[in-house]
Amino acid sequence: MTVAYLVQHGEKESLPGDPGLTAMGRQQATRTGRWLRGQGVQTLCTSPMRRARQTAECIASVTGLTAQPDARLRERLNWDGSMPFETFLALWARTRQDRDFAPGNEESSRQAGARLQAFLAGLPGTPGPVAAVTHGGITTDLLRNLLGDDALPPHLLDAGVPPCAVTTIDELNVVMIASTTHLSLPPREWQPLPTGARRPQRQMSARRPYSVKALGNRVWKSSIPAHSGVMAMRAMGLPRSVATQAGPCSGPKYRVAACSYSGPTSSSSSMPARPRTSNTPGGQAVSSIVSATRGSAASALSLGAFGGVPRTN
Repeated sequence: MTVAYLVQHGEKESLPGDPGLTAMGRQQATRTGRWLRGQGVQTLCTSPMRRARQTAECIASVTGLTAQPDARLRERLNWDGSMPFETFLALWARTRQDRDFAPGNEESSRQAGARLQAFLAGLPGTPGPVAAVTHGGITTDLLRNLLGDDALPPHLLDAGVPPCAVTTIDELNVVMIASTTHLSLPPREWQPLPTGARRPQRQMSARRPYSVKALGNRVWKSSIPAHSGVMAMRAMGLPRSVATQAGPCSGPKYRVAACSYSGPTSSSSSMPARPRTSNTPGGQAVSSIVSATRGSAASALSLGAFGGVPRTN
C-alpha cells in the first residue's frame, strides 16, 4: 500500500438522487487538484457517483491524471427522494448510532468502513501517492474502524466531513483528518517550481493611478494613490477640513473628497494654501488646493465641485 489522500467531493447541489457540483464545488475541486499536484499524486480514483466524478474531473484537469472509477469508494446511503429528507436523516442517525444496523439491502456503518479499508489495502505499491475521491459517510466509517470514536474530532460525527476536505492515510495509519487548509492557500503555494528555479519578486510601485476625484457623473483618474486616506492627505499638507469618504463606486480606489477648505494647512511650516479654479475638458469647474511644505515638493488634490452623487457609466 502507498500514501492515499481521501478527498471529499466538492459542494453538491441540494437535490435528491445523484446531484452534481455547484459552482463553488467546482472551484473547491480545482483548488484541491492544484494542491494534490504539489504533493506529487500519481494515481486518481473516484467514486462512480456524479458529485465525486465531477470533483475528479476538476482534479484531473489540473493534474493531467485520468480518473479511474471504483465502486468501493461510493457512499453507503444516498437520499434518492423516495422518502422525505427528514426521514432519511433519521435513518442515517440510526445507522451512525448502531454501527451494525443495515437498513434494507444497504450496508451497515461498520461494513462500509471495511469496504473502504479493503480498497486502501489493495492499492499497488505505486511510485507516488494516490488520490481517491469519495464521500463523508464512508470516510467517517473508515476512521471509526481504524481509530475508534473517542479519537475522532468531536464535530466530525455531527457535522460531517467538509467539502473537498482531505484525509491522509499511510499504510492504514491515519496521518491527517478532514483538512481544508489547502483551500485557503495562496495560488503561489499551489504550483511548485522546478528544481533550481526562483519566483520573481513582486515589484511594488510607489504611485498608483487610482481615481480620487469625481466630476459630474464620471470618475476621473489622478496620480495620487486613492488608498492614501486622511492621514496621508495631512502628511501631504492638506488641511484637516478636507476629508475623504468612500463613494458609490465600491472599492478603495474610488474616493470622493469634500470641498470644505478653510484656513492654512496642518503643517506649521507650510505655506498658506491657495484655492484656485480651473475648467475641465467637459466644462465643469474644479477647485484645487496646492500646498508646499518645507523639504518636499508641492502636493495637489483636485476636488470636484459637483451637485449630487457621482457614479460611473
